[in-house]
Amino acid sequence: MEMERKYQEYKDINEQVLYLYNSKKIIVDVEDRHYLEERNYVSLVKPYKAFFSTGRNNKGKLVYKKETNFKEVIKLVNLDDAYAKMLYELIGVFERKFKSVLFAEICHNYVACDNSDIYCVRYVDEIKRFINDETSELPLFCPSFYCFYVKDKNGVKRLRDVFNIKRKKDILIHMYKIATNTNIDGSSLEEHEMSNNKLIKYYYEKQCEVPLWVIPNALTLGELQILFMMLDEKSQKTVAAKMLKSSVEKMSAHSILSFNGHIEKIRKLRNVVNHYEPLLPFLMDEMDTKKIENSQLYNTLNLLHKTSDLTLPRIEEINAKVNPSNSRIVRILNMMYENISLTNK
Repeated sequence: MEMERKYQEYKDINEQVLYLYNSKKIIVDVEDRHYLEERNYVSLVKPYKAFFSTGRNNKGKLVYKKETNFKEVIKLVNLDDAYAKMLYELIGVFERKFKSVLFAEICHNYVACDNSDIYCVRYVDEIKRFINDETSELPLFCPSFYCFYVKDKNGVKRLRDVFNIKRKKDILIHMYKIATNTNIDGSSLEEHEMSNNKLIKYYYEKQCEVPLWVIPNALTLGELQILFMMLDEKSQKTVAAKMLKSSVEKMSAHSILSFNGHIEKIRKLRNVVNHYEPLLPFLMDEMDTKKIENSQLYNTLNLLHKTSDLTLPRIEEINAKVNPSNSRIVRILNMMYENISLTNK
């Protein structure tokens, strides 16, 4: 039996103001109405509504017994914005360092191998020959192309990958296009396929093949993540150790898998921040453990904080009477406030 759909009607600003009071007892002053014009209701109120609730009724719906001024909502929005700004900076530092460390290790492998390539351009021919099935030999930078890590009750082990081969090949082809400004078959790229990166253009015009150390400037964090997982295990440990400010000796297969998990969380955070979406809903979904400190995202945020010292505007402290319906949102908001406060010290 198909469920009955309940559609919500569109509301203009006047209707939104009335609805906020009738449904949530939130009073919007005239001078604050502009917020409802600058941001849509879904991203302005919905993420924070549980914060102002006093509990739930017997149907599980949030209950609002006390009047709240819309200015209190704006305080939470400002906190969310400040936290997003901080994460934008931290993620930028992480991504720049990851690009540098990852490709320094890859280039080192080309320079230090028996058939040394001090110019780091041999990868172009390696990719072409492998993709065109002229050889089964993998490019030097991706010996784990056919492998992936999996965690089970016995620990972490490497298995043969049969699910992500196309995605991996697509990245190799993308690298080839960046390096040569042509398709793998030698045909010209469409204009929209050409890299607009100034550094890429400079090296291509100078020597026709872009050296490896310039390639990461045109790759996404998701592509960098996959390249990291295609390295040999020794190189993975070296990269992870540098990023985690640890020693290679302390790295294990579990460390590599854990670091890859951090990259995935950071990639998702980056997508939320870069699309100017509220962070709180994402944090609430990811920090669903009884203690937020036990969530993987919490550990990822700690990792980001180790990479840079930032100074941000002061944000007002969050004060709320905690009840069963808002306890987790209050804990996460307080975490956001504390992280920003620590960054400002």
